[in-house]
Amino acid sequence: FSGEICADLGRRCMPVPMAADTGTTADTDDDADDASSSSGGDYSGNCATNAVPLGEYLPSISATLATLARKALPYISGGTPNGGFEYLGMDFILSPGGVAHLLEVNAPPSQDTATGLPHAEALHDDVLRDLLTLWVLPRVDATIESNPGGWRCVYAKNEKKGPIHATNEEEMMLLPSKAAIVNKMRWSIFEWKMAKRYEEEGLRLQSLRDQDPRLERIRRVRGAFPYFASTMEGQGGRSRIFVENAGGTQVPALVIEAMAASLSNRHRDVEGSQAKDAARDTVLSILGASSDSHHLFLGPNATSLLDLLARKYIRSGYVQAGDEIVVSAENHLANVTPWELVAEATGATIVWWKPTDDISPLITDRSRIVAISHASNIVGEIRDIGSTCRVVNDKSNGRAHVVVDGVAAAPHVHADLSQTGTHFYALSCHKMFGPHLGALCCLRSAVEVLQKPGSLDSLNRSWEFGTANYEACAGVGYGLGQYLSFLSSLDSAHPKAGAIGASSEMDDGQPSFERTGEATPIDASHAKVSTDMVISAYRIINDLERDACGYFLAWLKKANDVTVVELVGETLDRIPIVSFFHRRIDSDRIARMCSDKGIVCRSDTFLAGPRLQKEIIDSGCADGRVVRLSFVHYNTIEEAKQICKVLESIESWRKES
Repeated sequence: FSGEICADLGRRCMPVPMAADTGTTADTDDDADDASSSSGGDYSGNCATNAVPLGEYLPSISATLATLARKALPYISGGTPNGGFEYLGMDFILSPGGVAHLLEVNAPPSQDTATGLPHAEALHDDVLRDLLTLWVLPRVDATIESNPGGWRCVYAKNEKKGPIHATNEEEMMLLPSKAAIVNKMRWSIFEWKMAKRYEEEGLRLQSLRDQDPRLERIRRVRGAFPYFASTMEGQGGRSRIFVENAGGTQVPALVIEAMAASLSNRHRDVEGSQAKDAARDTVLSILGASSDSHHLFLGPNATSLLDLLARKYIRSGYVQAGDEIVVSAENHLANVTPWELVAEATGATIVWWKPTDDISPLITDRSRIVAISHASNIVGEIRDIGSTCRVVNDKSNGRAHVVVDGVAAAPHVHADLSQTGTHFYALSCHKMFGPHLGALCCLRSAVEVLQKPGSLDSLNRSWEFGTANYEACAGVGYGLGQYLSFLSSLDSAHPKAGAIGASSEMDDGQPSFERTGEATPIDASHAKVSTDMVISAYRIINDLERDACGYFLAWLKKANDVTVVELVGETLDRIPIVSFFHRRIDSDRIARMCSDKGIVCRSDTFLAGPRLQKEIIDSGCADGRVVRLSFVHYNTIEEAKQICKVLESIESWRKES
C-alpha cells in the first residue's frame, strides 16, 4: 500500500482485500441523502479509473459510523455551538464479503500521510468544499441551503421521536465473525493467565523478601536513586546495568536536592560557609575522625589534594636528600607521581613495596613518607592500614608519615581513622554517591610538621584555594549525610525504615524500583550523621554488595582464557571491584559488547602505577588494558547473572574444542 487511494462507496465491483482510508460525518439533520459520491475532482469512474469501487463495504461502514455517532454524541463537548459536528478520519480493514473492520478514528483527520498526489489532492479539495456547503456556509448565512453533495446520513437524532437507529441489515454488519469471537476468548484466557502469573510472582517475591530482608532493603536503596527510574529502550523497562562505580557512582535524590537547594539560595558568606562546615562534619564522620584530632581540607578531587600535599612536603623541608619514600606498587598514579616529584626535588629515594610482601624490612629511620592504597582501584584487595601504620611508626621511630589513597575503598570500607594512626587520608566524594568534591583528612600533628600553627581560617586558606564549590559542599554535607542516615535506618539496630524508596516488581524475578514521596527539605540540624550511624550504614552497604560481586567473581574464575587481576589471590578482604582480561578477546571489544547490551563498564589501564602496569602486562595482557566491573550496594545478583550471560554470548569467549 503506497500513497493514497480514492474510494467510490457508491459503486460495486469485485471486492479485493485491502485497506481503505475514508472520511465521513455524523449528521444531526433529519434528512438522509442517497447520493453515491462527491463530484468535482478527477478521481471517480469505473473499475479502470483511479477511484476504487468499494460499494460492497458501504453498509458495514455506515453501520459502524452510526454506532460510533450514537455512542459518542452525548460526550461531544462542542455539541451546542456547532450542532454536534465532528470531522473524523477513519481507517478500515476490509475483509472479503463486504465487512469493514474499524481500525482507528482520528478527530480531526491526521495529515501525516498527505502525499501531494494529484488525485488525492483533488479529493481533499472536494471534501473541504463539501464541508463548507454542507455545514459551514448554511450556519453563517441562513439564505444558503445546505448541500450534502456526496455525503450520506447514517445516523440522525430526532428530538421528538428519539434517535433513529440503523437498520437491522446495518446492525448485522457489525456482528463479529466467528474468528473474532474465538480470538476474543483466547485473549481473555491469556489475560487471565498473565494476571495469575503476576499474582504468583508477587507472592514469590514477597516470600523471598520475608526470607531475606536484603531484597527489601535493596528495593528501597535503588528507590533512592533517580538513575533507576530511567529505562533503556529495548530492555523490557529496565535501566542500564551500571557497574562503572569505581569511576563515579550514581547519586541519590537527596544529594541532588541538596545541591539544587543550594543553587536556589546562593549566599556564600552564610549559606556557603554553613555548607562547607557541614561537608567537613559529614566527611569526618564517614572516616571515623574527630575535629579535635584531625583537620579536613576540601578540594576539587583527591588527585589535586595529594599533589598539594607533596608540594607542602617540598616547601617544609621535612624530606631531605638521603631520605626514603616508600610507595606501594599497586597505587594509582595519583599516589605515585607526587612522591616522584618530591624525590626529584629533594634528593630522596623511592622504595617500592609490593603489598604481598612484608613491609617491615623497608621501613627505616630514613623513611619519611609511606604512600599506600587502602584498596587498589584495579585489584580491589583491602589493606590493613592500621597494622601498617603501627609498623611504620615503630620502625621509623615515629618520623615517617603514612599517606593513604582511600578513593576506591571509602565507598565500601569504614576507614576508622581515629583508631588507625593514619596521617593523611584522601578520598573523592563523586565515587561514593556524592558530587565532585575531594577531601584530605589529616592528623593535626602531621599538619603542624608541614606548616606553622595558626588560626583555623588561615590554615584552611593555605590548603583550600579559590572559591569553594558550595553546591557540592551542600550535596555532601546535607544530602550525603541524610542518605547515610537513611541507610542506617535499614540496619537491624535501626528498625524504623526511612521515608525514601518504594517499588514495584517486574517479570522474570527482576524487581524494578521507583522513588516515591516528597523531597526531604534541607535542614542542617537533621543532616548531621553520627559515627554510629555511619558504621551502621557501612554494615548495610557490605551486606548488600557482597552477593552480586561474589557471584560474578566466582563465575569469572571458572571461565577459560580469563585472568582476574589479583595480587594475593583468594583473599576474603576485598572491595567489589573485579578487573580481568581475556587472552583471545580484546578488552575494548568486551567493553563495547557490554555497552551494546546495556551494561556500563570500562576497559582501560585505569592510571595504574608503573609497577602494577608491568605486572599486568607480564601476566599476558599485552597492552595493559583490562576490563573493570565495580559493584556497589545498589547492584543486584540478577544484574550479575545478566552480565555473565552477555559475556558468555561474546564470540570466542568459550574455548573452541
